[in-house]
Amino acid sequence: MLQTNHNSNSNEINNKMANFKSFPQISDEDSWKQISIKPNNYYFAHTEIVNVVIDLEPLHSKEKCKIYFLQTNLYDDVLDNIQLNKKTGKQPLSLENQFDYFNNQFDLKKRFIIGKIIRFLDQNLWVYEVMECNKLNLSKPSILTDNFEQLKKLCYFGEYLYFHPNSALLEKNIEMIKQAIPIKLTNKISKEIQFQPYTLGTVVGKLQIVQDPNNIAIEEIEENRILLVKGIGNHNWPPFKGLITTGMQTPLGHISLHCLSKSIPNMTLRNAFDHQLVKQYKDGDYIKLTVKRQEFSIEIANEQQIKENHKQEKMNKSRTRKQLHYNLNSYQLYDLRLDNPESLGAERLGCKAFTLSRMASFNLQNCIQLNGFIIPIAWYHNHVKDLNITQTITQQDFQSNRKYRIKCLQRIRAAIMNKPLDARLIKQTQQKIQNLYLQIGYQSPLSIRSSSNAEELPGFIGIGLYTSKITKKNPTKKALESCIKEIYSSIWKFKAYEEREECFLEQKDSKMAILVQPFYDQEILKATSVCITTNPYNPNFDSYFINSQSMKGSVTDSIGVSEQLIVYSFDNKIVSQTVSKSSLMPDNPVLDEIDLKNVYNVLQYLDSKFKQIYINLGFTAVDCELLITNDHRIFIEQVRPFKSKFI
Repeated sequence: MLQTNHNSNSNEINNKMANFKSFPQISDEDSWKQISIKPNNYYFAHTEIVNVVIDLEPLHSKEKCKIYFLQTNLYDDVLDNIQLNKKTGKQPLSLENQFDYFNNQFDLKKRFIIGKIIRFLDQNLWVYEVMECNKLNLSKPSILTDNFEQLKKLCYFGEYLYFHPNSALLEKNIEMIKQAIPIKLTNKISKEIQFQPYTLGTVVGKLQIVQDPNNIAIEEIEENRILLVKGIGNHNWPPFKGLITTGMQTPLGHISLHCLSKSIPNMTLRNAFDHQLVKQYKDGDYIKLTVKRQEFSIEIANEQQIKENHKQEKMNKSRTRKQLHYNLNSYQLYDLRLDNPESLGAERLGCKAFTLSRMASFNLQNCIQLNGFIIPIAWYHNHVKDLNITQTITQQDFQSNRKYRIKCLQRIRAAIMNKPLDARLIKQTQQKIQNLYLQIGYQSPLSIRSSSNAEELPGFIGIGLYTSKITKKNPTKKALESCIKEIYSSIWKFKAYEEREECFLEQKDSKMAILVQPFYDQEILKATSVCITTNPYNPNFDSYFINSQSMKGSVTDSIGVSEQLIVYSFDNKIVSQTVSKSSLMPDNPVLDEIDLKNVYNVLQYLDSKFKQIYINLGFTAVDCELLITNDHRIFIEQVRPFKSKFI
C-alpha cells in the first residue's frame, strides 16, 4: 500500500478538489463531448482530450481511489483554481507542471496521479497517459493496474482503452504490467496518424502536384505554388507558398524548419492523393489552403482571393531591400578560438563561424572542444571581384525571366569553379590545416563549411541553402581548391538566390566565408540531433524539443522518422515525453539516459548564453545541431536563433 504523510487535513484537501468542475464518469458520447477539448498543445492532431486526476488517498482506508474527469474546456492547461491565478497574476500552469502544483499546494502528500485520456479520431483509438513525473512506483504495479481497471469501468469506451507509456522510462518498465492491462506503444500510434500540421496558416496559390520528388529538376518547381508531394519533398526546391506531403516530416528537419522560418503552411496528409478533400483538385487549380492545429481545409480560391493574392505579390516586389553587411579589410586566416570574436564580427567571419567562435570559449561539460579556423569573406571577394556578378544579376532580363536567370546563375557558378584560386590562400590554408592537426594531435578528415553573411538573420534563417564539403585526411591542393570553390559558388545556387530575393536581401552584397573543422569518423559517432530550447507545441511549458537519429539516417534531411522527445527537468531529474520513436531504431532509444542528460545540460547552458543575444533580434529560443559520440560526448555543429512558436 502506498504510504503518505497524514499531517495535513484530508478534509481540507477534499474540499479543494470538490471545487474543480468534473464528472464522476463518462457514461456516453454526450458526456465525452461536454468535457473534452480538441487541444492546441498536444503533439498529435485529430485528437480530443479529457484531463484526469486520480486521488490515491482513499487507498489508505482500503477504499477505491477517487477519479475526477475534469471539464477540460475549463482546465485545458490548468488544474489550478482559476481565481487563484487571477488574484496572483501568475501564468496558468501547463499540464506537465500540474503534478508539481498539486503535490506542493497540498502539503507534499504525493497522493495524486495527473493524466489524460486521448481519443485519436482517425483510428477511433482511446489511450490513457500519465506523466513520468508522477513517479509511479512500478515496483508495485497494482497502483497503475488497479486504477486503470477503475478508469475502464467509469468510461463507456472502457473495453477499448489502452495505456500509452509516453516516455522511455515508462516503456522500459511495462514488462511488469503488460500482462495486466492493454498497452499501445508510441511507434504503433504514430504509424497510424493520418494528418499532422507543422506550420499553421492560410495561403492562396496555384496547386502543383509532385508525384516523384526525387526526380524533378528545380526549374520544374514553378514559382509561388502550393506543393502536393508524394513523399517528403526536397529542401533544395526554390520558394513555394504551401506544402502538403504524404510522408511524415521530421519537425526539426530542414524542410520543416524552412517552412516555419517563413510561416509557410505545412502539413502531412498520408492519404492525400486519395483524400476526398484533395483528390478533386488538379494541377494548376487556384486553391486556398488552411492548416490549423487540429484540422485543415482546401477549397477553390474565389475571384476576390485571387485578386488579393496578386496584389500582395505585387506589393512584395516593391519592398525596400535589406542591406547585408561585410568587411573586406582582412585576409588573415583566424583560429576559431578567438579571444574577441566581436571585434571581427559576422561581417568578416560569416554568421555561422562567428557564432561558433563566440561559443568556442564556453566551458561546456561533456563536449568536444571546438577547433578549426576561418577563411574570411575578403578571400571570397578577391576570387569573384572580376567575374562581373553584379552586372549580371542587375540585368532586366535576369530579374524578369526565370529561365534566363537559371542559366545566368549556372554560368556564374561555372566561372567561380573555373577560375584558379589565389595561390596565397591555398598556401595559408594548407599551413593552417597542419597547425590544426598539431593542435588536436592527429590527422582527421576535414569539414569545409559555408559561413555566409546571408543567413541567421531576422526574417531569414537560410537553413540548408549553401554547400559544405567533407575532405579526406590531409587533402591535396587540388581537392582543397575544389572544395573552397564549390562552397564559394553555392552562394549563387538558384535556390539560395531565390530565397534571398523573396526576403529582399541585397543580392550583390551576398558574401561567403569558410569554416574548416576536424570531421569525426562515423565509428565514434552514435547519433545526430537537432534541438530547440523551447517546447514547440506548448511554449508556456519550460522544456526542450530534441529530434535524434542514428548515423544511418539524418534529422536534417528527414531520412527516416526521427526520435522526437520533449525533455524537461523535474525534481532535479531529466524527464522526457516520447512524441515518436526512430523508424531506424524502433525498439531502442537513440539517446540513452546519459546522452539525454548531457544534451539537456548543454542546451540549458547555450540557451542562457545566446538567448540574450538573439532576443534583441526578435528571437526567443536557440536551435542547435549536435553529434553524439559512443562515449556520450557532444560535438556542437551549429547554433542559430529560433522562433518561439512552432505551430
